[in-house]
Amino acid sequence: MKNKKLIRLIKESVREAYYETVPVKSEAKLSSNDFNFTDSTEETKQKIRNLIVRLVQKRDDIEHNINDYTISLQASERKMYSNNSNNLHKTYFHLEVIKEVGYNINCNGRRVLIKDETLYDEMLPQIKEAFDTINLENFNELYSSIMKDNGLSRDSNLDELLAEF
Repeated sequence: MKNKKLIRLIKESVREAYYETVPVKSEAKLSSNDFNFTDSTEETKQKIRNLIVRLVQKRDDIEHNINDYTISLQASERKMYSNNSNNLHKTYFHLEVIKEVGYNINCNGRRVLIKDETLYDEMLPQIKEAFDTINLENFNELYSSIMKDNGLSRDSNLDELLAEF
């Protein structure tokens, strides 16, 4: 019994001594984000928040994905008329907000990376509120449409009138 305890103590002592002598990897002082992302200005902060609010209002027309770390809003290629001519051209954009980092915009082959560490946390409640409003509006429109298209409006109106009495 004493031999097993002695062997275990020796192994633990050797292990501790090893880890004390092995240098701990220090965190890198620079990351690729330091080179790829540009610091935001007051102007870019204001514009990106405005852009996100307006894009969220188009929720049903764009693809969106929100999780614990990113907010992603994008539109696939669409044929659009340019403002200056009657020519059709394809347009595409993708906006990704990365929690505690910043945002990335890709549009028609151009890319912008801006640091804004608070953007995700600031925009998430606003997006949730906008989606709630859109959901309620869509529900009411769908409800009215289904009721009207299926001839249920008259029955529903009668039920509501009778319920008041």
